[in-house]
Amino acid sequence: PFVLTNRLLPLLKNASRDENADVRIINVSSTAHISMLPVHFNFNFDSATCFRDPVPSYPWQWRFLGKFFFGFDMIRYGVSKAAVVLFTQELQRRFDEQGLPIICIAVHPGEVLTEGVLAINNLLVRAIARMSFISAEQGAANSLFAAAATEVRENVEKYKGKFLIPV
Repeated sequence: PFVLTNRLLPLLKNASRDENADVRIINVSSTAHISMLPVHFNFNFDSATCFRDPVPSYPWQWRFLGKFFFGFDMIRYGVSKAAVVLFTQELQRRFDEQGLPIICIAVHPGEVLTEGVLAINNLLVRAIARMSFISAEQGAANSLFAAAATEVRENVEKYKGKFLIPV
């Protein structure tokens, strides 16, 4: 999201100058940054090393358990989803500071049954996902709301820079 958004920023800023413009940046995140990280987790976004090893001090046992139960490193996943939310909020703060009428929203689509979920998880998680996750079409609803709902434009202060969880 960071690279794509920054590549599109000149176009988005230019489009926002139009009197009837409704420019929005919607980033898909997850509640993993809330549910999969310890309460007092220390984010290390201070230097470029955070991209090479975003959680250097995290016990290897937790990484192992995450990979064993989920098939991938949930700590890194949670950190990446937190980074998306923080990026969205900081981008909104900068637009507000510049007086640009661009709305930035991060969204959680819900627990969505996608090919990716089925590909990276173990048999148990795939079975749970098949029984309880929502369809990809249902998962798109929160992103579509953030991107197109007139309510967002009408109540801009309620939504800009926010993290939306499906109702």
